[in-house]
Amino acid sequence: NGVVQESESDAVPRFLAERWNWDGDVLKSITYYDVDGSSSEEKFEYEGKQLKAIVNDEGRCELTYSKGKIVSVDFLSKSGNREKVYEMTYEKDKISKISDTHFSKSNNRSLGIRSILRFILPNGNVEAVNRTLSKLSARGSKGEEPWRDLYFHWNGDNISSVEVDALNGNTFNTTYEYDNNDNPYYRLFDMASLAFTSMFSKNNVTKWSDEYTTTKNVYTYSGSFPQSCKEIQVSELSFGNELYRDTYTTYFYYEYR
Repeated sequence: NGVVQESESDAVPRFLAERWNWDGDVLKSITYYDVDGSSSEEKFEYEGKQLKAIVNDEGRCELTYSKGKIVSVDFLSKSGNREKVYEMTYEKDKISKISDTHFSKSNNRSLGIRSILRFILPNGNVEAVNRTLSKLSARGSKGEEPWRDLYFHWNGDNISSVEVDALNGNTFNTTYEYDNNDNPYYRLFDMASLAFTSMFSKNNVTKWSDEYTTTKNVYTYSGSFPQSCKEIQVSELSFGNELYRDTYTTYFYYEYR
């Protein structure tokens, strides 16, 4: 499987962004590529068919379960130091809150592990998640992780909004709208018999908005799954009487087997 990305606004050429590597129905690793051809890999470790850890060259995150649900994710450096922990709260079968606690001064991206939040936040692709985290970082205090709690609100099988409680006391809310087609990430880890579905939105995000940015996704489909997504992100910032608008367009292409 692969995801190909290209940008319209800054003339970045089309390139392979991700390759998903499978052993039957079990996801074994994801290779991430940059436009210059460099790459990094995250490997998935299992206990039986249950995902237990995600590993890269900088460290690992280890998952703890209770009654089939992930209740915590520990981030460990390559030397074995405990960097931070995510703790999950559920309402019935759906995730309602993630709390972030740090045990060192290093920030969230010190380990560079991308998979956990990208499979929870409803944006879908890793670039969208990275941009969300980048915006949150601007709201945090220097040297500190910018958020401490994420609150998830649901409308049926889709996440309707995510509320952020930041370390600096601010709150930040993102709302989501969807189509009626199938999200290719939904039930992803069910292929390995995991109780992971409550972390995913069932359908594809068509619009997501916060106080500064509105992003619209336009899909093409073959059957019910997307073949491509045109993501149009418009940011507006006001300085005095002047309004600055920035438009960023990215195309994503999906391949299946």
